Amino acid sequence: MEDGYVTIARAITSITYPATFMLVGAMNPCPCGYFSAPNHECTCTYTKIHRYRSKISGPLMDRIDIHVEVPAVPYKDLASQNNATATSADIRKHMKRARVIQSDRLKRTKIH
Repeated sequence: MEDGYVTIARAITSITYPATFMLVGAMNPCPCGYFSAPNHECTCTYTKIHRYRSKISGPLMDRIDIHVEVPAVPYKDLASQNNATATSADIRKHMKRARVIQSDRLKRTKIH
């Protein structure tokens, strides 16, 4: 994938797909979720945290270039109607535009 494509080979044939993408992942900092939280106390031991984080393989973590700690957002801020700026019609318009861009990008390939 570092070359921007991936090849899938089977018994009869193989096909190459473009594979330039951005992986975005998320996880809690510890099993209870409160490690480094300013207004909650983490109840996890060092061993528990280490075991929890070691479930993600080293080779996978080596390929993630940016690690960002994001603080918790209070529920009242998430549920606030003031944050709802995109309507369904706006989202539909963006999706249609994205589909046109993707179609143009792949029109010279066998991918549809």
